[in-house]
Amino acid sequence: MSVVTPSDVAWVMRTLDRSRRQPPRQNYLQGTLQALAESAFDLSTLLVVDSLPSADGPDVPPWWVSSLPRPDIPLMVFPTDHTLTNNQNALRALTIGLATGCPWIVHLEDDVAVCADCTSFALNCPPSA
Repeated sequence: MSVVTPSDVAWVMRTLDRSRRQPPRQNYLQGTLQALAESAFDLSTLLVVDSLPSADGPDVPPWWVSSLPRPDIPLMVFPTDHTLTNNQNALRALTIGLATGCPWIVHLEDDVAVCADCTSFALNCPPSA
């Protein structure tokens, strides 16, 4: 059995600014990032993929920055210039994960409770045959 190391895994998560939807809804990114940070997950390794174009142009939108548990975390954000469907953005997140060359891609959702130690779980999970 081969051992999976942190550099073998691309962590991707798709999200969108739900407050811009009609009717406005809650953004989940902050809670998910907080849960990941509390589980000692290295947020600088997370590739976050946005489904909606930013009203702020190519810059990181303010709602992303306010979602960070700490402002000094270098989050890797992949904005889009046009609105994507859920399936299109899921495919985009996986494509970005594939581009890393990592043999493993873990696709996280921004609205799912995170297990206490997702990094350890993923790295210690035996590869399927």
